[in-house]
Amino acid sequence: MLIDKIKQPHNMFTFSKQEKAQAEKLIVQIRSSILVSKKCTKCFKIIKTLLSNILKSPENKQFHTIKLTNKTIQENIAKYDAAVKLLMFTGFKRKGQELNLVDFQYDRVFEIQKMANSAYMIASMISNFIKSLI
Repeated sequence: MLIDKIKQPHNMFTFSKQEKAQAEKLIVQIRSSILVSKKCTKCFKIIKTLLSNILKSPENKQFHTIKLTNKTIQENIAKYDAAVKLLMFTGFKRKGQELNLVDFQYDRVFEIQKMANSAYMIASMISNFIKSLI
């Protein structure tokens, strides 16, 4: 049951070392495929927000579907293969122009959300540094 998964302790890392390495590789691919720092920052911010919403309200089915045709998602997530794969790594499956959360594992979503949050903070610092040079 979904509510039982929510009560699990957060320190139980459910990825193998290989899976964690794959997730980290996707984070790096996102950073290197999005050369413009502002776009990179926005991509990670959106991923972080999408996953945070699921963690805050896992019962809310509204957060279990990501429409790839949504303008913001299309411009900042859908056009970057690594960003879509990262979301799929958390349990989303692609069905046409949507990603649907079909395999919810709290710890998996939590860990990827933490990685996306860290990547967002780094991208944000880089973007702010570049702005300070201009």
